[in-house]
Amino acid sequence: MSPTNLEFDRLIRDFGFDVRSRSVNNDAVIRAQDNDQPEVSAFSDVAQSKIAKAVESSWWYRVRNEIIVRNLRRWDFADTLWDVGAGTGAVTAALVAAGIPAIAVEPSIGGAAIATQHGVVSIQGTLQGLNLPDECLAGVGAFDVLEHVTNRQDFLREVLRVLVPGGHFIATVPALQLLWSHADVEAGHYLRYSRGTLRKELEMHGFDVLSLGYFFALTVPPLLFIRALPYRLGLRVHDSNNSALRASGGILGKIVGRIEIAWAGYVPFGSSLLTVARKPSGLNELGAK
Repeated sequence: MSPTNLEFDRLIRDFGFDVRSRSVNNDAVIRAQDNDQPEVSAFSDVAQSKIAKAVESSWWYRVRNEIIVRNLRRWDFADTLWDVGAGTGAVTAALVAAGIPAIAVEPSIGGAAIATQHGVVSIQGTLQGLNLPDECLAGVGAFDVLEHVTNRQDFLREVLRVLVPGGHFIATVPALQLLWSHADVEAGHYLRYSRGTLRKELEMHGFDVLSLGYFFALTVPPLLFIRALPYRLGLRVHDSNNSALRASGGILGKIVGRIEIAWAGYVPFGSSLLTVARKPSGLNELGAK
């Protein structure tokens, strides 16, 4: 039996909860039904399709995935990770390939369908829309998701509610408001984080921050001069996220990627942040100690 089926069976055995009983199977996508919870995605199905093509050759996705996997292994995470806002399942598939069981949860039906093509179990819906039992998951991931969330307070409360005491929350976000540009506007970002703002937001919602560090340090100068400065000068530079993320990088990309992976978490700045946080023991359902 696959690890994801074992995860679903565990939810049935321990909580009497079966997401499949509340869903209809359509083209291998579990479509969670919740009429009170609208399924809103930051990206349209067309955009998800473009992202999926970018992932196939992108050095950026490849390096980010390896950094995520290394951090999970660093904290000896071996349970199933629920990848919320999974998009086309790029991270989910990388986790599964690395031997870490993972389930994709994505509001966009287009993204969720593409994720199944990567061989991962994909649920079309939101974390809130699943109505999971209290304290039922060992791990939740949100990879470049928080910056898209309109109500991050409710989202983080929900993550804390569904995590078991000692459960892990791992997230990546775009960093440095200095780098804000048209690309952020086009991507639907509400902010770019700093170490301080991300730590404050997580601790304010009851998480213990285990690690928090920048990565993609070498991308800061080009992003500053090619995107951020022209944006501040009122100049429109055609440099979409998709074109930048699609680049394979070639030999130089491989070299830069090795450097970025080695430096991740140790550099004082970077265009991205990664955090591993934990739900403390002894929290009640309201998230109070």
